[in-house]
Amino acid sequence: MIRRFGFLVFALALAVGSCGRQITSDIAPNGTNANGILAGTMQVTFKTVGPLDFTNVGYWIVFNTTGNGVSPYPQYLQANPLNFSYALVLGNVNENVLQGGAFTTQQPQLLQYYANAGTTQSFSARRIGGILSTQLRAVIAANGQANQFTLTFDRAILNQIPPAGCGSGAVASSTPAASPSGSPSASPSPAPTAVATICGQTAPNWGINFFTTDLNGNPLDSLGPNGRTDNTKVITLDTTQAFDKVTEFTRDLGGATLPGNQSAQIAGGEVINAP
Repeated sequence: MIRRFGFLVFALALAVGSCGRQITSDIAPNGTNANGILAGTMQVTFKTVGPLDFTNVGYWIVFNTTGNGVSPYPQYLQANPLNFSYALVLGNVNENVLQGGAFTTQQPQLLQYYANAGTTQSFSARRIGGILSTQLRAVIAANGQANQFTLTFDRAILNQIPPAGCGSGAVASSTPAASPSGSPSASPSPAPTAVATICGQTAPNWGINFFTTDLNGNPLDSLGPNGRTDNTKVITLDTTQAFDKVTEFTRDLGGATLPGNQSAQIAGGEVINAP
């Protein structure tokens, strides 16, 4: 009888422990498929070599939603952010084109990049307010690891109305411009690497990259093999498809000069999408 009672207690403990894990888990485990999140959402995990340092490091997940097939690159972060549409950021963020200046946070913030009025090659960024916790949420130290965080968000938040007068309506494109007669012009418009994010265009295919920055907003690292100066890494996401991408976010160290602070060294990540 005692052994039977002991077995029942043990089984009950297992059941309670299992239920506890199911209740407290807010993200899909690493490597799961897109069915682990709701339709219309995306989940991004960002991993560093050292423990996260939100006081001294900025953590950036940057998207190019124009559909031109180009990823955002770190050297454009401060000067002229070509191929930047949106960024999800945490930590110490100091972006010199950001309206409102620097901030430090462990709560994810959404930045929108847009073309200044009258141009398609000069850009600013603004912080988007009013994002609900049901639309964007973070799990810090995801899966119990102090060196990673996971953001789960409604993809619709990356389709914001741009400011009035954005780019005066001009649209840069990587496709040939039309001649007055309607036939294709012999001269193509700017190459995809020069096409900028303007005026809120959101296409199904997104470019993505991860950055870290220092207290002055200077890039420290990225996913590419050349780290803070890399302009070769290309990752595209077809948001109309269900996927779980890990290999694409495995860090290729190459010849990069790594930041001395391991909390700023990017180890890799994962992106899960549910159409």
